[in-house]
Amino acid sequence: MQIRARIPFLSLLIAFPGVAGAQGSDQTATILRLEREYARATLQRDTTVLRRLEPPDATFTYPDGSTGNGTTDLQAVFEGKVRMQEFRLDSLKVRMLEPTVAVVTGRATVKGAYHESPQATPVDLSGEFRLTDVWHQRSGHWQLAAEQYTRIKTGP
Repeated sequence: MQIRARIPFLSLLIAFPGVAGAQGSDQTATILRLEREYARATLQRDTTVLRRLEPPDATFTYPDGSTGNGTTDLQAVFEGKVRMQEFRLDSLKVRMLEPTVAVVTGRATVKGAYHESPQATPVDLSGEFRLTDVWHQRSGHWQLAAEQYTRIKTGP
């Protein structure tokens, strides 16, 4: 079974890397603000905000190796298939590749589940992950272009 569940972002701890120039610092702060906004919208299932930040052509790679796009991802949140109870981020870093392209990396600790249907047994999504988000500015607005989460193995 492919789990098409996006893991939302809720920033509790944010590391601001040094960025040369005021514009870079402003852009870094904007991207980190959008990460928090995106997390809140996912937790609250605010599809208005999610539609603004997550375009249909965004690419998602989930921890189980399955993939999706903005349309399928938004649908999973809208239908209540993705349910998160807890989320912590740390070690977030923003790297501006261009004035209109940013890459965010970090670590996430989450507690939640994916519900394929009301009758199905929920799939536990809890764990620790490394994340990579790519943001792209289109027509003056920042949107996700791609997102990937990889589970961090613990133990031997």
